[in-house]
This record gives sequence, structure tokens and C-alpha cells, in this order.
Amino acid sequence: RFGIMKMFLIAEHTDTFTGMRLAGIDGIIVHDSASFKEAFEAALKDKDLGILLVTDKLFNEHSEMIIEKKLTLRTPLILSIPDKGGSAAVTDAISSYIGEAIGIKL
Repeated sequence: RFGIMKMFLIAEHTDTFTGMRLAGIDGIIVHDSASFKEAFEAALKDKDLGILLVTDKLFNEHSEMIIEKKLTLRTPLILSIPDKGGSAAVTDAISSYIGEAIGIKL
């Protein structure tokens, strides 16, 4: 199946969410572990999802669950990205991560 693959973001800050929405990437803001787990599991069930972006803080807080899924699922590609407090520019970092992951320059 070679349809268009979607990207989705799970973030804890409105700024990151808004920036990604401006770039055309849908997502959700979560505020606690239960809402993260619900959003993460729902995203994994989306068969059209190609890349799941998770902010660094959330990735670190839920690394055991995320790494287990990364090791057992072929799709989506799950990437950790810098968030509002990160040291890198979020847009450049995301482009770099995705480019490395899929082998093209964005």
C-alpha cells in the first residue's frame, strides 16, 4: 500500500503544537500520563500514520512504552523532537530527523 502517509504530533506545549499546525502537521496536546497513553495508543491504531512525533520531555517520561512499540511495530516511525524549551530550533530539528529517517532532504 503506497498511499500518502500522515504525520502526527503529541506535545505538552501549545507553542510546539501551534508551530506544527502551521506546518500542516496535526497533533494533540496532553497534560498527564493518562492522556499521553490514550493519544499514543490512538495514534498507533491509525493505519495511515507514517511518522509519529513525540516531544523530548514526553518521550523521556514514557520511554519504556515508546521504545517497546518502536521495536515491535513497523509503522509508524516514532521520533523524538525538541520542544519549546529545547536548545535546537524545532523546525530545523524536525526536518533533519525526518530527512535522516527517510533518506531525503526536506
